Formats: sequence, structure tokens, C-alpha cells
Amino acid sequence: MLQGMRPDGRLLLLTGIWVILVAVFARLTLTPYSDGRKNAVDANDGDEVRKFFASAGDFRCPPVAYFAREEVARHVSESDLWMVIDGNVLDVSSFVQQHPGGLLIMEGAGGHDAAALFSEFHVPSTVKLFEKYCIGRLRE
Repeated sequence: MLQGMRPDGRLLLLTGIWVILVAVFARLTLTPYSDGRKNAVDANDGDEVRKFFASAGDFRCPPVAYFAREEVARHVSESDLWMVIDGNVLDVSSFVQQHPGGLLIMEGAGGHDAAALFSEFHVPSTVKLFEKYCIGRLRE
């Protein structure tokens, strides 16, 4: 198959295959949650995630409403995206297109607490941005 191709065509094909393999590998290894995981801040993540949010002032959305995980999990599209981060329920629908990491923000969807994922890719000062997107707290 590759013998009849021009060198630049072969390079393009091999680059495309490499990009796909890297994307699949990243998707399989960078997703820290399974559907059954209850909370990102547990004994396995423990100290590092807790330290991250403590250094950010342990921000909490006002308890104006409490949401079940199942309710949060129903809002998983680019135009209707809710996330749980450190127990805070955020409606980030209006932020998806501006997210510096692009659609990687979608990794935090699904109702699980994305605190560990958030702390891995952000600095503590970004926690102050939660205030703009707060809609309530997670009901435990």
C-alpha cells in the first residue's frame, strides 16, 4: 500500500495514524473516572486535591439549590453543560466555546466530581471563576 505512494503522501498517512493512536491512548489513560466513581476527592486523590482547593480558599457555591448526580448527568452537551467540581454544581454552558482547553472541558461532564481533573490542569486562582457559573451544590 505504501510502495505506490509519494513520500509526502506516506508521511501524511503515517502522521494521521500516529495522531489517532495518540488520541486514543490519551483518551484511555487521562480519564480518571469510571461511571461508578462517587467523588473525586477520596482516599486515592486525597491530600493533593484537598491542598489544591484549600489553597484556593475552599470556595463553595451558595446553597441555593441542591442537585442529585443524576440531574447533573442529564446536562452533558456543548450547549447544556453542568459540572460538579469539589461539590459545587456549575452551569458552564456559556463557557464551553471560550474554554482555553477547547472541548476537553467535556471530560468533566457526567455527574461525577471532576475536582481531581480540574486540579490537574488549572492553578488555584482559577477557582474564583466558579462564582460566575454556580447554580448550587451537589446533594450527597
